Amino acid sequence: MKYDLVLLGATSFVGRLTAEYLLKLQEEQGFSMAFAGRSLGRIERLKDRLGAHEIDMIEVNVKDKTSVDYMVQSAKVVITVVGPYAELGEPIVAACVKHGVDYVDLTGESPWVKRMIDKYSVQAIGSGARIVHSCGFDSIPSDLGVFALNQFAGDQQLDCDRVDMRVVSASGGLSGGTIASLAGVIKKAAKSSKIRRLLKDPYALCPAPISGRNVPHARQNPMLTPHMDEDFDQWRAPFLMATVNTKVVHRSNYLLDASYGQEFVYSEAMLTGSGLVGRAKATAITAGLGAVTAGYTIKAGQKVLGWVMPNQGDGPSQSSIDNGKYVIKFTAKQGNQAKARLKLVAMGDPGYGSTSKMLSHAALALLETDTSVDGGFWTPASAMGEPLIKRLQEHDVWDLEFSTL
Repeated sequence: MKYDLVLLGATSFVGRLTAEYLLKLQEEQGFSMAFAGRSLGRIERLKDRLGAHEIDMIEVNVKDKTSVDYMVQSAKVVITVVGPYAELGEPIVAACVKHGVDYVDLTGESPWVKRMIDKYSVQAIGSGARIVHSCGFDSIPSDLGVFALNQFAGDQQLDCDRVDMRVVSASGGLSGGTIASLAGVIKKAAKSSKIRRLLKDPYALCPAPISGRNVPHARQNPMLTPHMDEDFDQWRAPFLMATVNTKVVHRSNYLLDASYGQEFVYSEAMLTGSGLVGRAKATAITAGLGAVTAGYTIKAGQKVLGWVMPNQGDGPSQSSIDNGKYVIKFTAKQGNQAKARLKLVAMGDPGYGSTSKMLSHAALALLETDTSVDGGFWTPASAMGEPLIKRLQEHDVWDLEFSTL
């Protein structure tokens, strides 16, 4: 292995942000790294722009097995931001599994993740490859937020069997890559009842319940309609990424041997404010999500959305990335009684400025994780847990505030 990290898709929108941030971390920590992508010319221009003249380049076509194998065998950890993953991701996963190389990505495409787990888990366990999906805004804040609050509640000797996550505020933009991935999932779901069932199932990334096995499977509340949230005395609306995040959180609970509880219940929603204004916002968000979902299922709707949504490779402005911010609150409960709370505050656009930092630290935390984490398909919390939380706090990616209630 030649490099600690190889970043595949370095010239994409989020790839450029990740490359820039990794260069800053490299100055502090001294790890070795290469940038990979389809065009050496584009990578060279990126290097010139970033002043990264010493960084090596690897030319990779994800549809060419030989070039993929060469790249993977050059790395200890592969970071890939090349999506949509359902179309372009499997060759990278397959090669990492084959060669025992660790892997992180940004996917929120749950049907594809399920397919990779089912297809490659046994081989990954055998080769020692640690595969960790969803290492960006989907789903590190949700996954590590629940993990951290569960640890805090345990330290305080508080019995809890439920966590509610609420997005208090979030500002920033979407990239074309995110839109392409979202559109792909919705289009496939429109044609497949199996995928629709998977998207609705919070346990889709966990094994089916087996008699005598430790597989949590409590009934969940999907939070699909506007409603008054009694904990905050505000209206709440569905959260776009809840269907992804809840699956990751429940898989973490499974992989951590049900440390959150056999009957653990988890929900996600957005707070929209109080009174008539809050109710109107919650109703509008719910209707908007429904309209976008419906729009991607018909050709006319896809055409209209194509006019107004960003194209693949595009993203928010630098000002939006730099000035973005999100605040999330997690409430741990026993039944309906609130016991503890975690407030997570992050500066930077959630989908890109913050995501590029979380992805970078996830890769480095996995690189530094000892052999106590075996090969297989993991989640951020189950593979990196405390080391990743420590990294995100020490590098001012997040500020975490715990309290009892």
